[in-house]
Amino acid sequence: MRNVSCDLFWGPAHRLPFGLNPKIKMVVTCHDLVCFNHGNTMPLKNFISDRIQLPIAMKKAHKIHAVSQNTLSEICKTFPRLEKKVFSTLPQKQTMPDFIASQVATPNKWGAYGLFVGTFEPRKNIYELIDAYNLMCEASGEDPGLVIAGKFGWGGINPKAKISSLATKRNIEVVYAPSDIELELLYQNCRFLINPSIYEGLGLPVIEAKRFNKPCIVSPGSLIEVADEHSIVINPHDKLDIANAMAKYFFDKRTYDKAFREACLSPARFTWHKNTKILMEQFYSLTRQTT
Repeated sequence: MRNVSCDLFWGPAHRLPFGLNPKIKMVVTCHDLVCFNHGNTMPLKNFISDRIQLPIAMKKAHKIHAVSQNTLSEICKTFPRLEKKVFSTLPQKQTMPDFIASQVATPNKWGAYGLFVGTFEPRKNIYELIDAYNLMCEASGEDPGLVIAGKFGWGGINPKAKISSLATKRNIEVVYAPSDIELELLYQNCRFLINPSIYEGLGLPVIEAKRFNKPCIVSPGSLIEVADEHSIVINPHDKLDIANAMAKYFFDKRTYDKAFREACLSPARFTWHKNTKILMEQFYSLTRQTT
């Protein structure tokens, strides 16, 4: 790698190659610190690899790109000596413009189902979501529908098997490995997105749901940054709290209507254009520095 000739090297997955020419400016992206905060939710091989390689890459890098303000804060807290090198492409929370709510048209037909999108792995909290939905159905006597979309990860998480184990058959559908078109249709026609993940670095499904002005139910941390301020924040370890949040969006029309209007009015804090612009500015600032 010492023979590589370039002005700047970017490691987009919290790793940098060993033996890179020290004259080359280096930037590394850190998506999250799950290996430090929730290591038990990772495969052992990935946990060991990340615990070793992530600190080495961040110390070696001239700049550290954090995908969210939450990740930035965690890096500074865990590695205080690296604070001056860290930047985030997700800006601090901005004040919502003073729009007039009446400008937002209420859709003629509400989406019918709640939607989860993500990899089927332990920290996504899918089993707890299914249990919470079942609790909501038992308490309300209604079964409006839940769609779980994603693909298998690690840890043997099998949503269909969990659904089959419920004492009462529920209106829960699993969509495995949806295409981009299928995902767009799922977002477009859902009532709300729910992400009760134990830990996230950013939360792309929330970003995608906001493209379609869908209200969101999220867990604390980075997800709050990309959701609007009127999203419902739940305790991911409390099934009853998750159930109550879903019930509000399913059955409380006033609460849902307000959340929908605010989702339409809230400016998108994350766009790929904004993200790329900030990242490129950091790249250029490094390459302009004298070596």
